[in-house]
Amino acid sequence: MNKEIMDGNTACSLVSYNFIDAAAIYPITPSSTMAELIDSYSASGKLNMFNDKVKVIEMQSEAGAIGAVHGMLQNGILSATFTASQGLLLMIPNMYKIAGELLPCVINVAARTVATHALSIMGDHSDVNACLQTGFALFASSNPQQVMDLSCIPYLASLEGKVPFINFFDGFRTSHEMDKVRVVDKEIYKDMINKKALEEFRARSLNIDNPKTIGTNEGDNIYFQNFEARSKYYIKLPDIVNKYMEMLNKKIGTSYKPFNYYGKKNAKNIIVAMGSVTNTIKEFIDKKGKTEKFRRVFEEKNGSPWVESRDAFAFFEDDVVETLMEVLGMSETAAHNWFDGTETVETSIAQLVSEMKEYVDTKPADFRLLFMIDEVGQYVGDSIDLLMNLQSLVEKIGSECNGKIWVV
Repeated sequence: MNKEIMDGNTACSLVSYNFIDAAAIYPITPSSTMAELIDSYSASGKLNMFNDKVKVIEMQSEAGAIGAVHGMLQNGILSATFTASQGLLLMIPNMYKIAGELLPCVINVAARTVATHALSIMGDHSDVNACLQTGFALFASSNPQQVMDLSCIPYLASLEGKVPFINFFDGFRTSHEMDKVRVVDKEIYKDMINKKALEEFRARSLNIDNPKTIGTNEGDNIYFQNFEARSKYYIKLPDIVNKYMEMLNKKIGTSYKPFNYYGKKNAKNIIVAMGSVTNTIKEFIDKKGKTEKFRRVFEEKNGSPWVESRDAFAFFEDDVVETLMEVLGMSETAAHNWFDGTETVETSIAQLVSEMKEYVDTKPADFRLLFMIDEVGQYVGDSIDLLMNLQSLVEKIGSECNGKIWVV
């Protein structure tokens, strides 16, 4: 697979474009980029996996956008929209109808807090959680790579399972995070899509040659019987999602599951979370677990506690190297290189900035870490990838480190 530098919004738009015939859009921060890119792809003549150009309609509000999506779905047209925050809440009336009519819909959301006493661009989940009662299933990704890999799952599962989805990721933290992403080939989706379910969806469309009645008024007894009859689709949905994840895993070499457990098997406390916070939790678990094990193994080998020996660790090279080999699984050469400061390690921009932020957060409020960059043109000027890496790194430092790190 090719790797490209992109953010979460771009990854989502690239995948979504393949699964829809049309999109109804209306901009709202931080999701606007997704809709803009869908429009750009269409205008440039880009073809989806059905070898068609996606039709894009810009409405006058989010309520209009979801209304257009609802109408297109009733006419057998695969469609989607992109929104966030109050924009998602304006879609709620139609979301009830779409779920009740068992239509395969995906609303892609860059999650953002719902404005209360004031507007805010903080990326929480108050918008998507406000829609739990509509009948839409929630599907979350944690970083741009997951957005690229997993955004196909809601489309595939919704089509087969007849349950609509909110496909969401954290606004700004994921939607605007730049990273190197493995791009999934759209040919993979052609093998995964349930063609029979697609034909059934097209056949259910409103057609003067095949008339049917929808949107009736029912008495309470019949209404609630029909309402409860939908439960079987939700009961089957987790297995459908898992099926498509297993199909995807085989094609791209991943290990996604509806619920991925990370940590000790005998853990007494468990955190259940969605979104980018899971990356932070994993780092904490890794750091806490490896640190404690390192201290224990070092003391077994050296006879003295690590906290008492670390200031003079240069005198205990053999003990440190053996401990690194046992705890981190390093080779002896790699462990010696680490000890000597000659080891080279590849790291992502997000991980690098996270570690830098962790360091400066331990310093006083007036502490500043200054990076001086010289001869940019000489060393990276002729490489788009290196320039993009540098730009992404500086932007990430600016958004994450609260002015404590300067790049000059």
